Amino acid sequence: DKTIKNAYLHLLSKRYATAESTIVALEDFLRGPEWFKEDLSYWIKRFKYSSQEKAQALYSSEWLVPTEYRHLKKSDNSIKNKFLSKISFNGHILPSYFHESATDPSSQYHICVPFGLNPQNEDIAKITLRSSSILYFDPRFAVGFKVKHNTKKFWMLYARLIKIKISGKKNIDRLYKSYNEAFVESTTETWWKNRLEL
Repeated sequence: DKTIKNAYLHLLSKRYATAESTIVALEDFLRGPEWFKEDLSYWIKRFKYSSQEKAQALYSSEWLVPTEYRHLKKSDNSIKNKFLSKISFNGHILPSYFHESATDPSSQYHICVPFGLNPQNEDIAKITLRSSSILYFDPRFAVGFKVKHNTKKFWMLYARLIKIKISGKKNIDRLYKSYNEAFVESTTETWWKNRLEL
């Protein structure tokens, strides 16, 4: 449940590629331990976002950082904002109503979130409600990545996440049994030598 919750928070805060990497892993897990035996080269190809949400050095290209970092405001915790966030899936319904213009004309990004590259705090969803583009970055090392609002991508991934949640609850006993049985074999030296073709 915690993993699903984190993936949902990533979706709400526009980090779709990060969310999808978790969703792919959960989908594999729900297939049972047979994926242990699949060709690794095929499995790795399922991750299509090597260039997205990948940390890059700032200032090295056309990237510009907003002069003011976005932190949680009192208004973000207002009853109105909480209600709007919940019923709109954090601005993914009627996004044009929520999105504000960039406050800094020198910036390409509506807001800049300086809490590291992959913050898990629920406050991030509140901060990103009214933004159509976001720069996540780590101010200690001047690296970050940019994301843009994508309603279609959100709903596609959200549907997969709901399917995972339903399937997980339905098949939890079967999965528990099958993984326990596979654990004995997959933790042996012989199994790993065969798996890695050593």
